[in-house]
Amino acid sequence: MGQVDQLPGVMSTPKRQEYLIFTRPYLDLPIAILARNGGPQSRKLNERYGLKIAVVADYAPHELLRQQHPDLNLLPLRNIAAALQALATNQVDAMVGDLASSVWSLRQLKLDGVYISGETLYRYQLAMAAPRGQSMLVGTRQTLRRAQHRRNRCLAGTLGRQRAGQTQRLARNPALRPASPARSAGGHRHHPAHQPPPETRDAQPRSAGAGTT
Repeated sequence: MGQVDQLPGVMSTPKRQEYLIFTRPYLDLPIAILARNGGPQSRKLNERYGLKIAVVADYAPHELLRQQHPDLNLLPLRNIAAALQALATNQVDAMVGDLASSVWSLRQLKLDGVYISGETLYRYQLAMAAPRGQSMLVGTRQTLRRAQHRRNRCLAGTLGRQRAGQTQRLARNPALRPASPARSAGGHRHHPAHQPPPETRDAQPRSAGAGTT
């Protein structure tokens, strides 16, 4: 420690609490179980004893399972892609990881036959963290997040009142309503020429497992 001032996305665990101080979680996701077609089909963690389970080494799910289920046969691998590849190629019987990162990586890798078979009782809760002794930094972040939350609520309320007021004005004065499209002599409405929607590009969501988790 001491090389960075803050971690933007990390899950609090008992071991990490020894040297880090955390904000409240800002992202809460299930920790899921993945399986493959033709492999064991159990959906609960307690049905996985005796099976080989891939996890990402030293990520929060690995630490939780190692502490709470010491009898599980865990195979720590370097990243989510390696864990999914091991599952797809029959090197392991299952994989456990956070739902968002697992699904995103699964789609990127285009692995056939691998799917979400169930969820554990654990949650993947990302927070910001700083080394112990820098609690002021974490406290400042907490204050900023609360202020932003209040601002968003006030903005949403203002927009809602504006929409309600506009609806009431239109109801009282029909003349304010938009005019209907003009009709031709044959009674058909004239529509503007069809314009194709602007080209868009799918934004790739940032993996919750990317970086420090």
